[in-house]
Amino acid sequence: MKAYKRNIRIDCGKYLVRTMKADDASERFANWLSDRGAIETLNLQGKQLGTAQLAAYIKSFDQWSHWLLAVVEKQTHVLIGMIRLDVDYADSRSHACMLIGEPDYRNKGATADVLICSLDYVFETVGISRMTACALSRNQLTIGYLQKAGWRLETARNLIKSNSDGSMLELSNLCLTRENWRAWKETAIGKRILQRVKANRHL
Repeated sequence: MKAYKRNIRIDCGKYLVRTMKADDASERFANWLSDRGAIETLNLQGKQLGTAQLAAYIKSFDQWSHWLLAVVEKQTHVLIGMIRLDVDYADSRSHACMLIGEPDYRNKGATADVLICSLDYVFETVGISRMTACALSRNQLTIGYLQKAGWRLETARNLIKSNSDGSMLELSNLCLTRENWRAWKETAIGKRILQRVKANRHL
């Protein structure tokens, strides 16, 4: 299969997920990567990058096997987050990492709406059959959230080095199959979120 760049646009109600462009590099984006909360939650290095460095980082994604997606609020066109997806088409699986970088949009439904619509795109449009993700084991909030969205916590755990102090941190692995995803969409919470997104798609 010949590789090409996917021009991704996912309507998430109040939000839009699209292929990230080099001109999305901004001071706002850079601030996410040095935010203390994000550093502790995602084990980031906490380095302050310039816009030129960010633009080069964005361009490093081929947008075929390695996606970098922008999460944008529709009404204001403000960039509020990002999604990274590494896709293995031959094995029909993908590994995902998501960050809502703007603090004002956290814990207000943006994560749910964006995650649900993005998963639906990967499973139903792209045709991937298995998704994986990981989180620091101490981040029980994120792990619990993913489990409520149908993800299964795997027994195998890994250790990674902290980018803050060099200590070893435990990493939990989670997975979600297309079959489990489809079943979750039929649950009460799944239907409620999808109905909310649908109602907001005219915005």
